[in-house]
Amino acid sequence: HEGASGSGKSEMLEQPHRLPDGRMLKGHNIVTGEKRYVEIQRTCDLHPVCDDMALCHPDIQQDNGKLWLMDAEDAWFVRVDHINEYGVDPELEKLTAVPSKPLLFLNIDAVPNSRALIWEHIEDSPGIPCPNPRVVIPRSIIPEIVAREPVSIDIRSMGIRTPPCTREKPTYGIIGMVHILPPALAWLWRLVVPRGFSNPSIVDTGTMSSEGVGSYWPFSTGKQIEQANLLLRQIEE
Repeated sequence: HEGASGSGKSEMLEQPHRLPDGRMLKGHNIVTGEKRYVEIQRTCDLHPVCDDMALCHPDIQQDNGKLWLMDAEDAWFVRVDHINEYGVDPELEKLTAVPSKPLLFLNIDAVPNSRALIWEHIEDSPGIPCPNPRVVIPRSIIPEIVAREPVSIDIRSMGIRTPPCTREKPTYGIIGMVHILPPALAWLWRLVVPRGFSNPSIVDTGTMSSEGVGSYWPFSTGKQIEQANLLLRQIEE
């Protein structure tokens, strides 16, 4: 299962967060205050393949109609903005508090020779935490990780973070939870890659932004049309 930005990519690599009684909060109605919960006694084991960057080189493709990829990183650039107190993600907290290899912490408030804690974010200004704290974790210490070899993709998710949408204050949150995109629209979505509400990577505007071909262009070589055609061939082939 491959998840593009905004479709639960980070959540695929962690167990769901539970309340003290074991339930999982499914949703909170911000108008009525109603909360809905899900009770699942046991969740699936996780076997992560990659984090943020995957390699889809032609040499690793197989003639079966699926996209084949492998991890393109030696270390993972893990965002921890959602971890704002102890106990939110016990597995990641344990991995980063007592790592078997050195880690790199970015925008984490710590002093020399202390133990860096991933919920201690630096502040951009008094009372305003940095929106993009990170920790770089070597791939080799990620639990239950899949060996670095090609794997096939069965499901490709595309998503966007949406703001609350109410009758009194309608927003593009009306997009809803699930839509099935035909291949042509999937290609257009890949070209644009909209970044939505409350995205810690976008701090200069509160509106919907993009990180498609146009926005990753500073890191690319060649022509923009070639990048667009690469994305198109992923859908066609």
